[in-house]
Amino acid sequence: MVIKLLEKRFIILINEKLLESFKIEGGAVDEEKLDAAIDKYLKYDGDDPLFTMAGILLEQIILVAPFTPISGNDRTAYEAARVFLDMNGYLLEAGEDEIVSFIMRIPNKQENASSIVAWLKKHSKKK
Repeated sequence: MVIKLLEKRFIILINEKLLESFKIEGGAVDEEKLDAAIDKYLKYDGDDPLFTMAGILLEQIILVAPFTPISGNDRTAYEAARVFLDMNGYLLEAGEDEIVSFIMRIPNKQENASSIVAWLKKHSKKK
């Protein structure tokens, strides 16, 4: 299976659209931080690449926090992972409260790489 990659410009667009939807102005991106987050996802070459890459993308955007205002990183990370999986034939579905609870555990290290992948798999279904 050839994995379709989510490009940097689309991740930035996701952030811009989210800020717009919440009527937040003045968003900015630290390109170096975003490049660092994306680099880890692009260079993954191990087992279970699709869900692992989605997990890396999600985790790295949250931890590296390339977007300001800072509140945009968590939602952008989730949406980027959701779009990436969608591009590759999977629907990521979870309730809003469950998404927020999951995302909030990542920066506090209550979720690790394997638990993030497991959560993504649990909440995804093939289209």
